[in-house]
Amino acid sequence: MLIAEPTLEDVLALSTPYNNQASLLPVPFAAALFTGAWGGIGAGQMFVAFSWSSQTLVRPDTSTLSLPAPPAALSLAAGDLGQQAGGTRGATTLWARRGLVKDGHICALSGEQMLAVSANNVLTVAAPTNPGGYDGWCVLVGTASNAEFLQDGTGGPAFPIPFGTNYLEPNAHFSTAPSQYTSAWLGAVVYADLNASTTYYFYPFFDIALGFARFAPFNIGVGDTAPSMVDAGKAWQDGRIALSGNSMTVGVGAGGGSGSTPTGGSRLT
Repeated sequence: MLIAEPTLEDVLALSTPYNNQASLLPVPFAAALFTGAWGGIGAGQMFVAFSWSSQTLVRPDTSTLSLPAPPAALSLAAGDLGQQAGGTRGATTLWARRGLVKDGHICALSGEQMLAVSANNVLTVAAPTNPGGYDGWCVLVGTASNAEFLQDGTGGPAFPIPFGTNYLEPNAHFSTAPSQYTSAWLGAVVYADLNASTTYYFYPFFDIALGFARFAPFNIGVGDTAPSMVDAGKAWQDGRIALSGNSMTVGVGAGGGSGSTPTGGSRLT
């Protein structure tokens, strides 16, 4: 059987050559997939922490993908904390935690450990093992239990800290300018160093290659205060499955306050 070749008119009638849009996977999931908790001290010290349960994503061919919950907490043993000569501080007791960093966001935050640091000494924290897929790691330090401050590069080591590099407290000592830990950070992905009394827009997606959820916008202290086509586009790129039918919002209240709200999801349901 002979098949006629398409005419020029047939080719010109096709829109496919002019359509640069990638294929989109119509993966349905329920509403309120995430919980967005917020809190913090004040301007530049607020946070939004996203938590969720594991999900099974069903693709059009009925094959499935596993969307895991936020990563498990890193371990932190007493022996991971140390000290060395530096600074001019008197003897004190410091508490510390460590976590992973992806796209400027903190996750897998560990439990805390404490160390009595001698006068004129600075704190050190051992680097965790590189689990793969993350950009580096971070440290939180404070002078009281459950009140550590994120060390975000302000006056100290780079953020994130490269894997294989231990944390060394600067001689000017740790910073209390960034966001402060609360229990909402545990088992969550955290945006830190945000502003108070602001509504933020977020765009979550499942990264198929990495096998876990990510959030746009990227970078610490960065939040969209209006819908962003650029950041929305990051969630719909090839190899990604957007996890919200549109932008999801969290209204961050005044400094000293806290709250949480279900958000995201509602895609093709």
